[in-house]
Amino acid sequence: MQVQAPVLQAARHDSPQPAVTRPSNPIATTGFALGIASFFLFAIPIFGVLLSITAALFSWVGLVLQGPEMATRYKVFGIIGVALGLVYTFMSLIFMFGMSA
Repeated sequence: MQVQAPVLQAARHDSPQPAVTRPSNPIATTGFALGIASFFLFAIPIFGVLLSITAALFSWVGLVLQGPEMATRYKVFGIIGVALGLVYTFMSLIFMFGMSA
């Protein structure tokens, strides 16, 4: 009695289906990037404040426009961008007014 080894068959792809892509949220991504930039540039007196406020606003608008069909990572980008924007807005204001005293 012989035992036959199982035969592995290659997966058949008769009709390739396109990958499902979810829409992006470029406004939230921009706010996130500006929040990261404000981490490095908050010490520049007026530019740091404007950059941080812009990061918070872009991220907030991105969160408002976030739809259920969009990928979850853009919601996370928006939340992190708002947090970074607000934190570094306050740090920039403290740095700017603390240095002038």
